[in-house]
Amino acid sequence: MLNNNNCGNHLFGRYTSALVCVLITGVMFFAAFYVTSEAWHDCSGEDCPICAHIENYQSLLRTAGDGIAFAAAAALVCAIVSLTILHDPKVLSFSTPILWKTRMND
Repeated sequence: MLNNNNCGNHLFGRYTSALVCVLITGVMFFAAFYVTSEAWHDCSGEDCPICAHIENYQSLLRTAGDGIAFAAAAALVCAIVSLTILHDPKVLSFSTPILWKTRMND
């Protein structure tokens, strides 16, 4: 018999992860928009708070960019491995005498 509480927890996890993804994407778009809109501001000198914000957001975008590149590379490797296994499921099996049904009467 299925437990209804488990299904509710599963949906809660899905909605939570979707919300987190939307929030992270929103922060990234806001950071990119802020950097581009304040790129030509009137700088007040060495201790300019806008320049400090721009540096922080650029660091955030650079770090996220590295993560996106790593995630894309990981997705590519997973896709290649999945397609290889779907094409020939015996790719991951090992060749042993038992699999070849060889008789060993020695």
